[in-house]
Amino acid sequence: MATAKSSVSVQNGELQLEGWDFGTEGSVALNGKWAFYWNQLLDPDDLKQGTLPAVSAYVDMPEYWTNYTLNGRKLPADGYATYRLTISGLDSEEPIALKLRNIYSSYALWVNDTLAASAGKPGSTHEASIPKYGPSVVVPVKPDSDGRLTLLVQVANYTYPKGGINNAIELGDAKQLQQEKSVELVRDSLVIGSLLVIGVYHIILYLLRRNDVTPLYFGLFCMCIAVRTMLVGSRFILEIFPAFSWVWFAKVSYLTIYVGELFLISYIYHLFPQFLSRKVWRLTQFFTISLTLLVLTTDIRVYDYSLIPFQIYSIGLVLYAVYASIRLARQRQEGAVLLILGFSLIFLTAVNDTLNRKGVFTTPALLQFGVLGFVFLQALLLSMKSSRAFFQVERLSERLLTLDKLKDEFLAKTSHELRTPLHGIIGLADALIDGSSGKLPSPVIDLLRLMKVSGQRLAHLVNDILDFSKLKHQEIGLVLVTVNLRLAVELTLQVLNPLAEKKGLRLSHQLPDDMYVMADENRLQQILHNLIGNAIAYTETGTVTVTAKRLQGQVSVQITDSGIGISEADLDRIFESFEQINPLDRSQQGGTGIGLSITKKLVELHGGRIGVTSGVGEGSTFSFTLPMAGEGEPKGPPLPVADYIPTESFPQWEIVEPEREAAHSNKQLPSVLIVDDDPINVQVLLQFLAGKYSLRSTCSGQEALEWIQNGYKPDIALLDVMMPYVSGLQLGEEIRRHYNSGELPVIFLSAKSQMTDLVAGFEHGGNDYLAKPVDKQELLARLELHLQLARWNATLEREVEARTIELEHSLEERARALSEISVLAERNRIAGDIHDHVGHILTASVVQLELGLKMSSQNAPESTEKLKHASDLLRKGLHEMRKSVHMLAEEAAASATFRDSLQQIINDSQQYAEVNVEHKIEVSDGSLEPEAEKLIRHALQEGITNGIRHGQCTFFRFELIETEDAIQFTLENNGLPFTSERLGFGLTMMRQTTRRRGGTFQVSTKDGAGCVLLLTMPRSALKE
Repeated sequence: MATAKSSVSVQNGELQLEGWDFGTEGSVALNGKWAFYWNQLLDPDDLKQGTLPAVSAYVDMPEYWTNYTLNGRKLPADGYATYRLTISGLDSEEPIALKLRNIYSSYALWVNDTLAASAGKPGSTHEASIPKYGPSVVVPVKPDSDGRLTLLVQVANYTYPKGGINNAIELGDAKQLQQEKSVELVRDSLVIGSLLVIGVYHIILYLLRRNDVTPLYFGLFCMCIAVRTMLVGSRFILEIFPAFSWVWFAKVSYLTIYVGELFLISYIYHLFPQFLSRKVWRLTQFFTISLTLLVLTTDIRVYDYSLIPFQIYSIGLVLYAVYASIRLARQRQEGAVLLILGFSLIFLTAVNDTLNRKGVFTTPALLQFGVLGFVFLQALLLSMKSSRAFFQVERLSERLLTLDKLKDEFLAKTSHELRTPLHGIIGLADALIDGSSGKLPSPVIDLLRLMKVSGQRLAHLVNDILDFSKLKHQEIGLVLVTVNLRLAVELTLQVLNPLAEKKGLRLSHQLPDDMYVMADENRLQQILHNLIGNAIAYTETGTVTVTAKRLQGQVSVQITDSGIGISEADLDRIFESFEQINPLDRSQQGGTGIGLSITKKLVELHGGRIGVTSGVGEGSTFSFTLPMAGEGEPKGPPLPVADYIPTESFPQWEIVEPEREAAHSNKQLPSVLIVDDDPINVQVLLQFLAGKYSLRSTCSGQEALEWIQNGYKPDIALLDVMMPYVSGLQLGEEIRRHYNSGELPVIFLSAKSQMTDLVAGFEHGGNDYLAKPVDKQELLARLELHLQLARWNATLEREVEARTIELEHSLEERARALSEISVLAERNRIAGDIHDHVGHILTASVVQLELGLKMSSQNAPESTEKLKHASDLLRKGLHEMRKSVHMLAEEAAASATFRDSLQQIINDSQQYAEVNVEHKIEVSDGSLEPEAEKLIRHALQEGITNGIRHGQCTFFRFELIETEDAIQFTLENNGLPFTSERLGFGLTMMRQTTRRRGGTFQVSTKDGAGCVLLLTMPRSALKE
């Protein structure tokens, strides 16, 4: 469709279109010089009067009136005006129409004598004017009989930053213009619909797979562009919601630009995180949030200014994106070509539209389609990425299935092969215990029993693995017989009762004699052992009770304990394979985590169901059902249960302390702390280290924790990582609160040997980490290495401390000598000053007095003047004398006693820090050597300073008491409680010095508030 030629333009408010054919030559843009009436709202009646209103100016159209100049001044944004145009030479019978776009911020269009269109209400005041965004409209018009059209456009603006007509008004064939508008609506609908579908699809894709946020950001970007498209061009949203709020229309127009850019940058960042800086992404987030808050909380007159910084920042992002794109292309990153192609498409269509508006090109507007093309390319990129991920998952799944099958076969074959040597180990140990090779010493028999128990545990694990493999492949067959449930439960409780007695638990059942079930006796015993054994393992005090009831052809069995319970979140996964639950942050018990899984599958093989009800700290109840059998005696005798012993059912054997070798009885051996919840592991370590070290062991992390807190300090500690209640990692942290890694080395022992486990061990204070099973020679070598390092560290610290003391004494003696020299010199100087200055003044005073006396009889006034001079000289001499005496007094204060120095610290604290210090000093001067006095002064000053600075203290209680055995230093305050796990530099040095002198150092909290610093030094160390 042809458009107006450049020669057709408005001149002085008039346009001549005689001979113009709208059908062939196209519509005419009514651009040019329109008559402009500032601060006037004219209507057709005003033009019919005899005298036409004076034209303010002929102005260019389209243009904001803020760019117009009247009488040498720019027009303001606020105001109202009327635009007038007269068109002549039209065919009065030809159907023509006007096409208008939005006019800021309200308008009324009069054609001849008729109000043809309006948006809002233009008024001469802010209150009388109603702003409104108007859609693109096509208004049919009819020239008068002379072929003339008189257009009056009333415009008012009191809200938008700029006012006036900034879009061209077109005049053309009515049918063509209406068709153009329809095409615009269809085009916008296509773009909006496509963007919404793509956006919703990718958001749903993210909701289905939340670990990848790339589809989310891309979907949100599409939604922003879709909303933005509704607000521009044909303003499609006003076709749907004509009464849409002017205020929110403006806010949403800005927000879609700002937020859309953030989503685009977030999408690219997560698509290529190694090529885009995280700092740039974070800065864009902060910048966008700031602009969003500005738009939401202010008026358009304010947030319109945010466009300039946004455009500057966007230019910077574009340049950075070009740089990142070059890097992507050079690295041949997957998807980089589609990303660069999409941005190129947007750039080319934007250039096309810009040149089109400038009149360089006559091509249609393409930017919308460029954006849509970009979106399609990115959707293709994400689809390719998802497809590749899906294919990779398929390949990995096939490989995992293959490996899982190989694993099952390996476990089944290996477990089967392990049974023969295990039976040999258990049988030989039994034979030796029974004396087949002669009577053995009692300690040896105890060790053989532990060996037998370890073999039985391993045999049970092998049986579990075999059962798990058979159940998985449905290879287990049941031999169903009628079983007396009461007898089966009693036999199980009889076997497990020793373990319960060790923990102080009571086992009981409430089953009738005549309750029978159809079950495989072997598997029923296995089910009962697993469930009751688990109940005992996770119960510390109370009871474990077995009950049962009949339910519609089945028997429901309940095992109820008073243990620590299971959290609701863990109930769903407790029956899964290889799952172990840690209630109350308790470390895992022994076992593989397949016991309950096997139990569940065995119950289901019997045609029953299993479940659990529990709460943390409320105990647990496991329930399972079995088919009910007819009442009567079971077929055959009850099956013995000795062949099936679960891991958790072994009693807690007493640890056998190894005998020390006589050669080492009189030698001071290094002390080793051994902590492991498995007594067999403790026994192995005791056997490894017997005779070479002084050993102390426990199976309780809590007990070891109490030892450390009560002052026990071994030379080295061997800690198991996984222990109930207090783990080895927690114990290592507690040790590090009292001793550094050079003072007390810690070696962690664990069956876990992943890199994360090693890192956790070192982060919790470990010096070394050994994976179980531990080789004896390696353990001994590492123990000796860490002990030697600790000895070297202690020796080095002693040498450093001795050298430090020596240097301090040397510096003190040197300072004392220099001080004496400087004091003597200062005294000589002061004496010289007294002699020179004061003597001179006194001499002059004597002369003035003599002259005054001589002249008193001859000239009384002059005599009085001389006596005044003498008086002034005497005052000056006394002032010089006081200064010298004050300096001597200060030097005397430097040699104050120890009690005086403490009193001075207290006085200064009360005077300058405005705190109250209640004190009691019962120590005689000279009873402490200088270093001890220095330590106490430092402790008092450091304690008060830290209390004021970190504890917000206002009151201190200080006591220094000398007893027959020791001197005790106590400093309490009323500030915040002491909660730091590590001491600062000052307190650390204070603790080391106190311990070096044989004393004790303690920082604690009293009654949950304040802080108490306590130092105790034996009298034997006071005169060293």
